[in-house]
Amino acid sequence: MEIRAGYDIAFQCLQETPMVLLLSIEPARLPDLLSGHNIEFSPNIPSRDYVDVFGNTCTRIVAPPGCLKSATIS
Repeated sequence: MEIRAGYDIAFQCLQETPMVLLLSIEPARLPDLLSGHNIEFSPNIPSRDYVDVFGNTCTRIVAPPGCLKSATIS
């Protein structure tokens, strides 16, 4: 099966806010994607991916005050 996946999402924060995002495709399904899976943030902020105890890919960020946009980039 081939999968086309993507999203555009925005967060509005009043202050710096630590977040753990579960927006990634299940690792076992990555070979089925029609394109690569990369998360991009605007404004550009550092992020760190890790795999939790359940096998989910998590992305940790600290969202800045204001609007933070996130999208998958193919």
